[in-house]
Amino acid sequence: MRQLHVGMLAGIFVVAGVLAWAGSRLWNSVGTLPSVPVAAPVVLALIATILTATALSLRARLGAQREREPHAKGVDPLMAARWSWSARRPGPGQRAANSRASGRKSGSSSAGGCQPWSR
Repeated sequence: MRQLHVGMLAGIFVVAGVLAWAGSRLWNSVGTLPSVPVAAPVVLALIATILTATALSLRARLGAQREREPHAKGVDPLMAARWSWSARRPGPGQRAANSRASGRKSGSSSAGGCQPWSR
């Protein structure tokens, strides 16, 4: 992992600003955005809250174990494996791009089975 440089951050802000400006011009010319159900942002916020709470809890537990604090609660190995697997799992588009880059068909594996830890 590399450090984020100020120039890269400035570039991200410029690109985001241009996209926001273009989006606002498009919105202004069309007049209205498509309707979104009220439940959609509520469900997304609920999922984000649950994921954040779980991640912070797991981070605190692992930090306490790493520092060898006497009151440290252990982390269930199956829970940690589930979280690390879901955090590393590529999305559908990324899986297809990886298989094209390696010359394999989507869903096939050179080992003949599932490889959950490889990207």
